[in-house]
Amino acid sequence: MLGRNLRDFLNGLDNLHEYLKHSYPKLRPPSFFVDNETPFGLTLHYRSKRNGYMHYVKGQIKEVRFTDKLKFFDE
Repeated sequence: MLGRNLRDFLNGLDNLHEYLKHSYPKLRPPSFFVDNETPFGLTLHYRSKRNGYMHYVKGQIKEVRFTDKLKFFDE
């Protein structure tokens, strides 16, 4: 399960990356943290040691949120 809602999914990304580090020891994963969730949106904090990925991550988050392939329990 990816999470009960978008916040849970985004907060779980760090755990997913931690799991992947066992298979890819040189992985330098980013970190995600959700803050200030309201009925109108949320604030996502993204940290990475790698430069140039912010726009990529923004696109991925938008795609995950609006895809019909990913369903959350609150929808």
